[in-house]
Amino acid sequence: MKPYFFAIGLGLCLALFTVAGCTSALDPRGFSNGFVYELSIRSSGPLTNTTFFLPLPVINNKPVAGNMSLGENLFSKPNFSVQFIRSPPGLNLSNSSFGNNEAWFIKIMSNKIVPDPVNNSAFEIFLVENVPLKSPTPFVNTLRPLEENSVFLPKVHFSPSQPVIKESQSPDRIEYVPVRDDEEIPVFVDYLAEPDTHVEIYSKLSQDNSWKEDYDSWISNYYQDSFDWTGTGDQHGWKLAQGILTSANGVYPNLSSPVWQAVIQANTTEG
Repeated sequence: MKPYFFAIGLGLCLALFTVAGCTSALDPRGFSNGFVYELSIRSSGPLTNTTFFLPLPVINNKPVAGNMSLGENLFSKPNFSVQFIRSPPGLNLSNSSFGNNEAWFIKIMSNKIVPDPVNNSAFEIFLVENVPLKSPTPFVNTLRPLEENSVFLPKVHFSPSQPVIKESQSPDRIEYVPVRDDEEIPVFVDYLAEPDTHVEIYSKLSQDNSWKEDYDSWISNYYQDSFDWTGTGDQHGWKLAQGILTSANGVYPNLSSPVWQAVIQANTTEG
């Protein structure tokens, strides 16, 4: 075969492949939801006589991260005492919001904390899980997480926003303007430290829904609730950590479209 005939043939094949890829069915599949939860206390120096009361993510009045019930055993570490508690002493709940939940805190105590000299880690928890699903119907509500998902409580000086749909939507997808709501989260910190010792407390919970479309494209949506507090030197008492609740991030399936209705029906029939 002459070189130019080969080149033309190759070009036609590539063109046909491209057209086929562009016109392929949406084919939603590989559904899953997952979460990431982390809690970290970092310090630039030793801390003594330490007590922390830090909020846990909650849903239905229980400590829960994603699909995982949280227990004290998950936070257990050598040289630390941990306990879940509902009503810490001295907490002022004025100007706070609970939604339909009750707050839970973890009480962390230690006589002396010597942080890791490499990364300043004094106490750290990291939990992650991804759950395969047969259908998109069990997707978590990442649009309005306060209604039925885990969040940190109580929230102070907090007013939730409503998601707004973007224009020019695909018939099979819905996209929103991402929501970002500032909040303050109460934390209790009590310890002795050198005057220049810097301490940071950070906690985050994020949940997502994900799936595949077309040939091999991963699509997802998620929400995230987080708070952060920093202090220097001795600390004694309740503080307000700065927090952010973000939601309506990513792409959402239009479950009323024929493509998604077919997926739901197929999985219902299989079940």
